[in-house]
Amino acid sequence: MRGGKSSNAWIAAALLAVVSGLILLADELVLRWRGYQPWMFASIDSNEPRIAAPDPVLGWKPKPGHYVIPPFTASCATSMIADLDALTS
Repeated sequence: MRGGKSSNAWIAAALLAVVSGLILLADELVLRWRGYQPWMFASIDSNEPRIAAPDPVLGWKPKPGHYVIPPFTASCATSMIADLDALTS
């Protein structure tokens, strides 16, 4: 018998992975059935201005404009100008 203990370890690891996957799937189905929804970052209203826009090359780039960012400091204002520089006061 070649590699008896080694093959048993692989079978046990595969069985553990399959059972863990089935448990996670069952948990997900039960939570969805009870009305829970997945967490979505975009649905949270953080009451902050969106100072960046999607860019196909850079990923994100600053949007020109003047923004007041609450509530982290008493007065935090940032201005974005067209050449992607930020002026912070």
